[in-house]
Amino acid sequence: MSEPLPRVTEILADVGLTPDYSFVPEVARIRGSAVHAAIEAIAYGYSEVEPACSDPALAAYLDAYRKFIHESHYVTLRSEFEVVHPTWRYRGHPDSEGMMGTTRVIPDYKTGELRAVDYQ
Repeated sequence: MSEPLPRVTEILADVGLTPDYSFVPEVARIRGSAVHAAIEAIAYGYSEVEPACSDPALAAYLDAYRKFIHESHYVTLRSEFEVVHPTWRYRGHPDSEGMMGTTRVIPDYKTGELRAVDYQ
């Protein structure tokens, strides 16, 4: 069995192109994971997500996501999926892939500071 390919974030960290996340409080990491899970559930139409989406700590993020969908007419094709490039030897997990009209887009959802996304 071959060795697993490195993740994009690991590659960026190895070459010094990512910010130091060690200062990020655990509550912020948990919030980010919860928001991503809720957006994925909304995108796929999982009805059981609605109670979780009513969490006041997540509501503003999910309202912003719904506003983005409404205003941009973004149509999700898939969410939280793995991509692998065996030739360039990396793997990654985009937040979403979809369409805005005839344009394919890959939005990256964030719940923290924007300065961390430059190279992603």
